[in-house]
Amino acid sequence: LPSYQHLIYDLNSKSQSLDLVGALFNSTFASNPRLETILQNKTVFLPVDANFLQYFNQVELDYLTGTLFYDEEMAVLKKFKHSKEWLYDKLFLIKKLVVEGFHGGILPAKDLTNMNGEILEFHTEESGALMVINGSNSVYSNLVYNKGVVHTFQDLDFLGHGISFNAEKYLLGLNCFHFVKELYVRNLQHLIIGEDHQNNITIFVPEDSGNDLFGLTRSGL
Repeated sequence: LPSYQHLIYDLNSKSQSLDLVGALFNSTFASNPRLETILQNKTVFLPVDANFLQYFNQVELDYLTGTLFYDEEMAVLKKFKHSKEWLYDKLFLIKKLVVEGFHGGILPAKDLTNMNGEILEFHTEESGALMVINGSNSVYSNLVYNKGVVHTFQDLDFLGHGISFNAEKYLLGLNCFHFVKELYVRNLQHLIIGEDHQNNITIFVPEDSGNDLFGLTRSGL
């Protein structure tokens, strides 16, 4: 049986546009391959790219599907918690798409609970060839892979629920990791985390120097 990576690749070749969910899974499991066990013996609902774009803008998607950073200097400081929260957000989004057990073919209408505890209304039509989740019809159904079964969807209405963003996450989505790191080093992280700002803020991010591949130059600060 194919892996989920091969299954997504095959579906992409059929113009299914599953690049974003593929990037989400790959970037998350690359940080810790053991996390892939959450797909074992599960049913997975894969949203097409257009479904993600209904609920997230491009910066938010770059944050959610981007590669996790690990920085030894920040780990020693024990201040920089972005990797933990970043991984949490990624897993939260993946768990929205996963339910326990195998669900496909001809089944009676029932409620399913995803791994985040959200209730999903589920039934099948067309003699089990079509899956319906919260009123959204599957595009491809009953695709078996080496850990479970997959159905693809164009309009999952619960996809964007429960994920919040702050300035730090936007900066990470913009690939400004080194700028964020400098704020933590200088104990200025309060400017970009939390939601207790009394006033709106504007952040000007200096471009990294071409001679400074690992962060901001001192002259740029």
